[in-house]
Amino acid sequence: MEKSTVSRSRLASNKTQDVAEQLSAECSEVKEDFQKLMEDVGNSVGDYCRKRPMVAALSVFAIGFYLGWKVKPW
Repeated sequence: MEKSTVSRSRLASNKTQDVAEQLSAECSEVKEDFQKLMEDVGNSVGDYCRKRPMVAALSVFAIGFYLGWKVKPW
């Protein structure tokens, strides 16, 4: 009776380890995809700011003004 309990425990442990390895592999793939997406977005924003610096500056100013108005640090 004890041997079957031990073997079941080992089997469950092995399954858990396999699932953990699978999830780890999937997470690393998702992480790489997210990093690539963020690099692409950063490059796109940089290109837009180089092409239209006035629009980018006014957008940043407007966002800062709005956040400052809502937060009211004084």
